[in-house]
Amino acid sequence: MRILTKLSFTLLAFIFAGSIFAATSSASVTSSPFSSPASAQKAVAPSWLSVSGEKIVNQKGETIYLRGFGLGGMLHMENFIDGYAGNEQSVREGLLKVLGKKRYDLFFNEFYKNYFTEEDAAYIQSMGLNLIRIPINYHLFEDDMNPRVIKQDAFA
Repeated sequence: MRILTKLSFTLLAFIFAGSIFAATSSASVTSSPFSSPASAQKAVAPSWLSVSGEKIVNQKGETIYLRGFGLGGMLHMENFIDGYAGNEQSVREGLLKVLGKKRYDLFFNEFYKNYFTEEDAAYIQSMGLNLIRIPINYHLFEDDMNPRVIKQDAFA
């Protein structure tokens, strides 16, 4: 049995010094994955984190303290977060049955566009957070009826 069919991917998005969620930054506005190039006044190259002994450090060797939260319910609809009964598959099946394909697609297009916005990213930055856990359901990338084949529209 493949683990992939039983588990969701969990992506840990480490957004750290130099990006929009920097705890300290000399740039007043930086680029983010949520903004267009035109809206960024100054783009900052990302830095990578590593482990040194018992500490997490940046490329300069400075200790970085991770402060964050889990962004649940968007790319993996977690019923304990969103408050609906059942699991993601049953909710999706019910919505498709009630709304029809066209309205179902519209609902999820709008859901993905509006669940986490640039304003949310700015709020997170204002709180001094530098880490976001983003759970991702594998169904976004693969169909159980066509295993190990990435969907054509998976990254569209």
